[in-house]
Amino acid sequence: TTSSSRYCGTNLEDANAKCGVACPTGKGCPFGQACFLNTICNAWNAGGSTSSSSSTTSSTGTIKTFGHAAVEETFQSIKDVINTKLFLYETPGMQWLPSTVYRFDGFFDGLQLMYKQGVNGKKIY
Repeated sequence: TTSSSRYCGTNLEDANAKCGVACPTGKGCPFGQACFLNTICNAWNAGGSTSSSSSTTSSTGTIKTFGHAAVEETFQSIKDVINTKLFLYETPGMQWLPSTVYRFDGFFDGLQLMYKQGVNGKKIY
């Protein structure tokens, strides 16, 4: 592993698993991700992308659509972050865990409903 093996992820394990977006300068990661140093990526990836991620962003992390499609694409690209870091609950043992009730799919369905048809005359734009 070399210092040039910097890749983006939600944590080091995620960066090692995906090896999707390189960040050789320590910058340029998609929203919700950070740049991790000394990943295993260059050991087996030689700088190319072999990510099996379903992310809808390009290798540079740039959204390629506009309007509602861009909003949807952006949210889809951070789906895992929303499920594991935003929708949490606190256990009696004072530990924060991902919610089993509130999940991205329900949030996303509600968001789409609000901008497509609205509720009680109100819409999200």
